[in-house]
Amino acid sequence: MKFKKSKYNINVDKLSNGEILIYNSVTSAFGIMDCETQAIYNNLDNINDNNLKDKNMKKNLNIMSNNGFIVEEDLDEFKKLMLEYNLYRYDRSGGLFLTIAPTMNCNMACPYCYEKKNLEKMSENTQQLLIKCIEDYIKRYPQITFISVSWYGGEPLLEKEIIRYLSKELIRICKENQREYTASIVTNGVLLDYDTALMLSKECNIYQTQITLDGVGEVHNKTRKLKSGEDSFSKITANIDDVKDLLQVVIRTNINKKNVDYFKDLVQYFKRKNWDGKVKLYFSPVTATEEVNKHVFNECYSRDEFNDMHIDLEKLLIDADINSNFTYPKSFLGCTALTVHNIVIDPNGNMSKCWHRIGNPKYYIGSVKEGIKFNKERIEWLTSEYPNKCVECKLFPICRSGCPHDRIKNNNEPICEYNLHQIREILKKYYKNLRIEQ
Repeated sequence: MKFKKSKYNINVDKLSNGEILIYNSVTSAFGIMDCETQAIYNNLDNINDNNLKDKNMKKNLNIMSNNGFIVEEDLDEFKKLMLEYNLYRYDRSGGLFLTIAPTMNCNMACPYCYEKKNLEKMSENTQQLLIKCIEDYIKRYPQITFISVSWYGGEPLLEKEIIRYLSKELIRICKENQREYTASIVTNGVLLDYDTALMLSKECNIYQTQITLDGVGEVHNKTRKLKSGEDSFSKITANIDDVKDLLQVVIRTNINKKNVDYFKDLVQYFKRKNWDGKVKLYFSPVTATEEVNKHVFNECYSRDEFNDMHIDLEKLLIDADINSNFTYPKSFLGCTALTVHNIVIDPNGNMSKCWHRIGNPKYYIGSVKEGIKFNKERIEWLTSEYPNKCVECKLFPICRSGCPHDRIKNNNEPICEYNLHQIREILKKYYKNLRIEQ
């Protein structure tokens, strides 16, 4: 068998002893390649049946092959990725991904919020129509093996009784039709006390919550403002302490030009709380992509600016021994909004493809009363293609051209989530810290 180097290999660094750090963005393999293995790796054209009899060479080839650093000579890696992508995207036997907003009302008034203000909550009639719609959907597509729900808002915990009721009904539907059920929730964390988390976990099968912290103390309170004027930071962090053993907690940290200088304080606070292992932390840029939040545009970093800054942010996490996403796992799609069975449902029962388009009649793809449609909006999402600029990019398997919502709005220009310099620097830092620990 003839081999070639994977086009998705990234040479991270060359060590003083001649060994190299190498990373593959398809398999997420990150390792040290010694000089002997490099000699084989750099002379793959000369491998034949005779020298394959050498057990050590065969062993090294197997290790490189199993980790994706070398592939069969005639393999088109991009076509293989696209095949996986299409199978996952259009597979009617996969999961039904639902995002349900029981209300668009919120107890916060964050200045960068991209949602339109709406005080309505999901009526009992809409709840019944939603249940009937999902029952009919499961019967229409018996190949669906599971339902995955993300509770969203506004602030969904303002209507936790709706979450409780709909969860029980959706769990019932899954049991009756022998489907699996799983759920998560996006909340600001203010109302997520112990009793609420216990209910979400035991009664609603919710296993994970995403909560936003934009800094420590008043730095956070300036952007995560409670309408009541109270201190949200103390309330949220106390709740995280109380619920971290009941739910997986993912902390999102929104970064703009006003708070970026304070994130070292947040990382140190995170470290002192000893949350690592039960609470994860990641950074995300504030964006002004909708008419509602255009006023914060001048406070936002461009994607390139954020990528460069992200190097230092991730290094802070590594130095503090806080778990970070250094492996950059391969993404089949990048977003479930690109799949056939993905529906976002607002409090009035209207359906969209994306969280960013919730509640906007321009982007509806149906309703719980009428069912889902193959209209222009849905077809645009399901037929969108990756930009040609991304075909040769080494980071394509983990970036997938970035947020599809932003790409669609931007004439399918790639929204680069990473760059080579960023990944090399973060991986070098991670390796350095591993060596120090050893």
